[in-house]
Amino acid sequence: MRNALPWLLLPLALVGIWLGVDLTDSHFAVRYEPNTDLDQWCDVNATFDCTAVARSKYSHIGLGEGRPDLPVSLPAVGFFAIIALLGALAGLSSDEGKRRKTLAFTALVLTPGIAFSVWLLGVQAFALGTWCIKCLLMDATVIGAFVVVILAHGGGAKGWLSDLMPLNMGLLATAVIGGLIINGVYYSGFSDDVEVAEAKKAALEGSKSGGDKDAHAGHAHAAGEGHEDDAATAIEDLSPEQQEKVRKQLEEILQQARTAIQQFYADYDTFPRKTLSKNAFDGTKGAADAVVTIVEFADFECPHCQMAAPQMKELIEKYGDTVELVFKNYPLGKKCNEQMSRDMHPNACGAAVATQCAGRQGQYWEMHDLVFMKARNGDSVGTRNLKKYAKTLGLEANEFAACLTDDSAWEEVRLQVGDGRAAEISGTPAFFVNGVQMPSPHPAFVEAAVRRELLAAGVTELPPDEDRVFGN
Repeated sequence: MRNALPWLLLPLALVGIWLGVDLTDSHFAVRYEPNTDLDQWCDVNATFDCTAVARSKYSHIGLGEGRPDLPVSLPAVGFFAIIALLGALAGLSSDEGKRRKTLAFTALVLTPGIAFSVWLLGVQAFALGTWCIKCLLMDATVIGAFVVVILAHGGGAKGWLSDLMPLNMGLLATAVIGGLIINGVYYSGFSDDVEVAEAKKAALEGSKSGGDKDAHAGHAHAAGEGHEDDAATAIEDLSPEQQEKVRKQLEEILQQARTAIQQFYADYDTFPRKTLSKNAFDGTKGAADAVVTIVEFADFECPHCQMAAPQMKELIEKYGDTVELVFKNYPLGKKCNEQMSRDMHPNACGAAVATQCAGRQGQYWEMHDLVFMKARNGDSVGTRNLKKYAKTLGLEANEFAACLTDDSAWEEVRLQVGDGRAAEISGTPAFFVNGVQMPSPHPAFVEAAVRRELLAAGVTELPPDEDRVFGN
């Protein structure tokens, strides 16, 4: 029975490799494809939120300027490949002494993995306050492999140490070099994907700034020229194969957008149009007498709200005095939203109150933008950090701190939550354009609705639609 135990390392190692690849893909999606949802079984609630963990500063290691950050999950691929090889060597060995030495060496290799797993558990428990289910499975796999090795060896700690000495330096060098090669090859592919994703993002931003497809190839227009130059440069820095891949992906994205927007327009008259109240303490941006009013309900800890925030800011700037944005807090936290059966975003209520407090000192949108930016980068929006953000903005510290516990500030948030319930929103972000409830929270549909409402009001001079997404 003991001689067969080393073979259990193979399925455990395969699980570890799969988790390493899957978590690295999740990290890529969160960082470079922000509109991609992670597995719903992994994002359960505020307690188990893989997206929050992947978005945190602990999910990656900086490798210096000009190089993509290294996801902490990526080295697991090479690590478990070595464990699989050592397990096979131990299982195939007919010499009891050699088998025990191989198992002792395997336990040595697993030791730093155990230490790293303990550190990650501490980060999730004490620094983030939320857990990644796949990360926990990874930790369990490392621990399980270590238990299998110890049981298969059977000599206890003393026997393990005696079999380990003298250390086989050749085997150690082979394991280290082998793991580094595997991870190096994987990281190279990961870096290529990051380059393509960033070039695609730059090209899309250049397009939204006023360029057309020629701008993607290097011909910039006067409007948005800086963005287009960046887009062209980003693509030209890629290999010919990568450039072609980016262009195909861009065209696919644009075609999908055109199809979705045309269907949106076809269904537009069926969407409910509601009357929404406007409070004096709501965040407002744009002309009060604008032709179109956008009402947004959002939560500062909601990943999609975090990604929508800069897009909405750009939209308001793009359409100028013709559009007004009304921002209403709708935190998914029990402290200010009594409809919540569970505390999905425990810091969201405090972040909402902080924005209201900053507004009392004339810096509503500055705090709004800063909190969303920090949360998008994986920083906590707990009380301690909110006070730091207030200091960054130059707010009067004592007044801000007092406001964070002021019943009137909390009541403002509760009233905004009540507005959301009256509007029957089902999640965040939720958008209404002149009262028309958007069926999707994607800002592209918001812009499509803005253009339709402007045309219906007789406004014919609209920002150019160079990529022909909106068809008007």
